[in-house]
Amino acid sequence: MRFGLLIALLVVLILLLTTSLAFAQVELPVLQFLYRSDDRLVLVNGDTGETTVLPIEVTEQDRFEWSSDGLYLISLIQNADADEYDCLNLYDVDAQEWVYEKPISCNVGSVLFSNDGAEIVYSAHNMMNSQAVWLFSPANGTKEELYRTTWVNESGLSDFKWSPTNGYLTFVNHSPSYEDGVYSGAYRSFVMINIQTRNYITLNAPDTYAAHYDPIWSANDKWFLIILKEQYVARTQPYRNHEGDVYLVNSETGDQYRLTYTPAAPEHDIRWTNDGGIAFTIVVEQETMLTLEEAMGVEEVLPEEIILPDAYYDNYDPLQGVLISPNPYLGAWFSSTVDHLGVESYWISIGYVNASDMQPFEEFFRISIPESYNEDNVLIGWRPVDYPEPQG
Repeated sequence: MRFGLLIALLVVLILLLTTSLAFAQVELPVLQFLYRSDDRLVLVNGDTGETTVLPIEVTEQDRFEWSSDGLYLISLIQNADADEYDCLNLYDVDAQEWVYEKPISCNVGSVLFSNDGAEIVYSAHNMMNSQAVWLFSPANGTKEELYRTTWVNESGLSDFKWSPTNGYLTFVNHSPSYEDGVYSGAYRSFVMINIQTRNYITLNAPDTYAAHYDPIWSANDKWFLIILKEQYVARTQPYRNHEGDVYLVNSETGDQYRLTYTPAAPEHDIRWTNDGGIAFTIVVEQETMLTLEEAMGVEEVLPEEIILPDAYYDNYDPLQGVLISPNPYLGAWFSSTVDHLGVESYWISIGYVNASDMQPFEEFFRISIPESYNEDNVLIGWRPVDYPEPQG
């Protein structure tokens, strides 16, 4: 009996040792932060502070963004010598070379990678200022037009987003509004493209001038909830403060079902319940009028019967403004100082962050940046990588 127990204990110890060694051998991915320094892009090792200068020249007008899988830099390059602007290309950071010799397209507005990184959606306009939405496949270099505006001098396409299951691509189509020949705003429509069928549906608010669209999708993408208003911005008197109403929309057919008829009362906390139902709160003002005698005769309510407001905590976020890396305990934040001559210096600090600490920052090293860092596309951000969840 004792011999069998010793054997069992030995097996457990071997398993524990093997597991510990396996975890010890896990190689964590390198965390890298990218920024622009003058006419170069610099990749910073977030653990060591070592820097790698990428061998391409850039300008402050060029725009860069990491692909969702971290393999590429989505780049919009300005080539004034060739009269080409906002030219879309991909830069392979590891190979340190452009993926395509020529740009995918120029005159590009919005760019969006699919969540799996397999496709790119972008908008581009031609010489007549008609705009189109294109689907590009990096795997084979092919592209397909999904949508084209019908208005000449269209204001633009914006707010590109994927639905939760990536079944639909949505964006806002802006058509210009002119008063006495002067641009005065835009009429906005919400467009949904079914990626499988390539069919699209346009959703319009009761008044599309300056309209805003923020869908709340069901888990299966078949429906969404949205607030639509009869007036977003008043252009003539009398002015009305429309709060909007809740609508249920079928994403495949575009059929709408108005759920509320209370434009004077705001709705909030609109959501789908776990069982697929719909929930929201309507805030309604109620006016009460009493005579003097009625006021003096209001029945007293016992303290324990009074319904108190919900308790809440200060929403202050000590990590507000911090760029968190794939490792939630490593981040980058902005700092500045003024010397005795009144000269201000700016830098990015990279170090330890933890929202649960009273002092959440511990700087490991810093990177000097220009005063105009916010306007001149200096900061690109952390490279996306799969980083294991911290234990404990």
